[in-house]
Order: sequence, then C-alpha cells, then structure tokens
Amino acid sequence: MIKTLSIIIPSYNMEEYLDQCLSSLVVSRINDLEIIIVNDGSIDKTRELAEKWHEKFPNSIKVINKDNGNYGSCINRGIKEATGQYIKVLDADDSFEQQNLDEFICFLKQSVADVIISDYLIVDEIGNVSDVHSFHENGLDGDFDKCLPMLMKDTIEMHAITYKSEIFRRFEYYQTEGISYTDQEWMFMPMAQVNTIAVFPKTVYRYLIGRIGQTVNPAMAYKNVNQLIIVMEKILRDYVDNLQDRTSSHNKYMYGRIIKKLPSIYRILLLKSKGKERDRNLIAIDNYIFKFCPLLYQDLESQIIGFMPYHYIRNWRKCGHKGSILLSCWQFIINLVLRY
Repeated sequence: MIKTLSIIIPSYNMEEYLDQCLSSLVVSRINDLEIIIVNDGSIDKTRELAEKWHEKFPNSIKVINKDNGNYGSCINRGIKEATGQYIKVLDADDSFEQQNLDEFICFLKQSVADVIISDYLIVDEIGNVSDVHSFHENGLDGDFDKCLPMLMKDTIEMHAITYKSEIFRRFEYYQTEGISYTDQEWMFMPMAQVNTIAVFPKTVYRYLIGRIGQTVNPAMAYKNVNQLIIVMEKILRDYVDNLQDRTSSHNKYMYGRIIKKLPSIYRILLLKSKGKERDRNLIAIDNYIFKFCPLLYQDLESQIIGFMPYHYIRNWRKCGHKGSILLSCWQFIINLVLRY
C-alpha cells in the first residue's frame, strides 16, 4: 500500500517532546501515514521511546538509528527512506494539529499539486498560541507564476510546506550536514522544481518557540552565526547562475527570499558580536556576496540601509572595509553632522 504522506521527524535528545509529537499523529487515517523517526545518535531515551511507538504502530512508524550528523543528515536519510506521495518535515519538539490531520490526509489524496501550503501556529511550552500564520486567503493556489506575488509577499517557512515526493526525483537534493539552520535550504532548492501550488485552508503544524537551546533563540543564533553563513553561502553557490537572470518566476522567488534573509546575518554580527572577530566575519560574508553575485551585493544596500545600523555597512563598504566597522559608524555620523 502506497502511503499518502511521509513525515520525517529528525530527533536528537528529544525524550521530553517525542511522545507529544507522535501522539498528535494518532488519527483514524494513521495507516495512510509513513512516520519516519530519524534518531540522530541521541544519548537520552529518544531511541527507546521511538522503538516503543514503532511496536505500537508497526505499519505506520519506522525508526532509523544513525550516528550524529545534525539536522541535514536526518532530512537526507528520511528522503531516501520515504515512499509516500507527499513529504513533510516535523521537528520532534513540534506537533501537528490533530483535529485537522485526517482532513489534511484526504486533501493530499485528491491533490496533484507539487507543493501544499498550510497554516501553522506558533505556540509556547504549555501550548498557548502566540501567533497564527495563515495563507489560505492570500491567493496562493494555482500555477507558480500566478502565485509569485503572494509568495514574494508572505514569509512562508518549512512549517507550512508539504512537497510532492516526485519533486525529489526530479533533481538530486542534498541538505548540508553537520550544522544547524539547514531548514532554510528546504525552502530554496525544492521550490525551484515546483510548478503548481495548492492551499489547505486549515492549520496543520504547531511550531514551538521558547525551548532552551532552540536554534531560533537569539543567543543561539549569535553563537552559531558561522553556521548561518555557511548555509547562505551554499544557497548562493547553488543558485548564482539563476540569480543573475531574474526573468523567470522561480528565480524571482529565490532572489527575493535570499535578499530578505541575508540582512539577518549582518544584524546578528552587528548587534551581538564584538571587535575584530565581528569585522572579520562581516568582511568574509560581504566579500563572498560580491564575488559570487555582484548584483545581489548592490541590491542588498537598499535592504541594509532600511535599518539604522545598516547605514554604517554602506559607509564601511565605501571605505574599502578598512578599519573597524564601528569607526566607520562614527565617520558616517560626523560627516552627516558636518554636512548640516
């Protein structure tokens, strides 16, 4: 029996959350699900919990135990194992909106679209909803070209995305291994293969924010900023040829998404890091963008100067990256004062 939906669950030391995650998938149509738990070398009881769930639902849940390779390695392994018509990633500390899952499965059974976009909630540790990301009233339905204006407007993240598995047979997808933040790649590479989009008009995903050690935590983002840089550099390398030609809808989408994401790296480096290390990192990412995509480098200035700290990067660039970026900040302010 071909499953309707393969759900890849990357899991590293998730004993505290895995039961809640898997419980949200227990619905009347669970036999239409292929739930792939990828245990990434956990040193807690994640493996034992996952195998108990497999014993309970052997026709729907499979467990893959592997050495630690970080998030991307779990996605890569999960895709290789997946046999469902559609593929969705579910982080082990998140869950699905159980009351809508049966209906979502039925929707997928009848769909022929390359990607399904669905609403998602942001919740805290006790389940309180802090934000709702809704897309079903935004005109995201039909051909990719038709949907482009709304794709450019909305910030659609992996929590909203379900890809047709055929997408991953059209090209060789490989998510960067050994580092965090590679979920960003999930929104770039496969989307370049999408021709048709459909919207499921209800919430599917419950995204937990607030867990200690979570990569979206600002302190963790600063600590791992070099990993963020590696991910963005890979995306630039993979798409640099297309990025130079923004005539197709897919390339416009990729370009628009990259130019929205890059300023966050500058912001983290500017506001969270200090001294020579900050300047070295800023010079490295700035030079990399200039080398691989001069057009993006130029366009980024209009994004950079949208926030006060980014004025300084523009001035710093004009100085040829010489000296401390903070010195360039003061030079910018002094020149502004003298002008008036």
